[in-house]
Amino acid sequence: MKKFLEAFAKELIYGGHWSSLAAPSIVFVSSVVLRLPLTWDCLLATYFGVHATRMYNRYKEFEKDLATNPERSKHIRKYLRYLPILIVLFSTVALGLPLLFGRIWGILIGIFMIFFGFLYSKFFKGKIKVVAFKDFYVAFWWSLLPIFATLYYAQPITFASILFAVFVFLRLFINISFFDIKDVQVDRKENVITLPVAFGVKKTISVLWILSIFSLLPIALGIALQLFDVKSLTFFMILPYTYYYLKRGLRTGIKEDVFLYYIVVDGEQIFVWPLLLLPYFQ
Repeated sequence: MKKFLEAFAKELIYGGHWSSLAAPSIVFVSSVVLRLPLTWDCLLATYFGVHATRMYNRYKEFEKDLATNPERSKHIRKYLRYLPILIVLFSTVALGLPLLFGRIWGILIGIFMIFFGFLYSKFFKGKIKVVAFKDFYVAFWWSLLPIFATLYYAQPITFASILFAVFVFLRLFINISFFDIKDVQVDRKENVITLPVAFGVKKTISVLWILSIFSLLPIALGIALQLFDVKSLTFFMILPYTYYYLKRGLRTGIKEDVFLYYIVVDGEQIFVWPLLLLPYFQ
């Protein structure tokens, strides 16, 4: 039993499933805040689509990951040759579910998001010399999830949808930029100009803390305009959570810290955001 649990935990984290769970979690939170319908097919389609792009990234960058993340690479090597099949399978399920339920808009934006996700690893990484381009690109991709949740049910895109998408963009930009700290040496060699490469670890963490404060402005504006329920003020509890992992990251530096990166930082969208919605259900 112990070996099974260890193997399950490794696959959950190193296989990328834990990180991919952030996507249906964001869709769930978006649906509650924006008062959208929510069904299991939307959550599953989101998970499978995001995980397909994650596996594609793992497959394309496996050799590079050997240096930056040997433990993860060792785990993925066990089924590396099957990844192309799994990528096709997951993509098919992600697009097949909205097709099965007649969600035409879900199919269209799903195709766009999967293609958009594949595009960075295939064409852009290391080729566009703009500071934090990778972080902007990936964060923008994640910020499409509230729009996806809206269009999946053929609902109109409102200013509230856009505000929440901006909130998601800023939060994910902070998370992704923080992850770049542990990869700073490899990114520097590959000419990927992340914030830590451009400004160093200490300045990056200072910038991320300032951005963390600004990330709550869309929530505050939405409440002021009565687009969001006043209960959305609970999202301000993200600040002490962010302060904790930024502070710990400052001490850890570029060292690999599985708990910090894969549980705490990834966990913001996976379990912290849903917890902040508890007042909505009272």
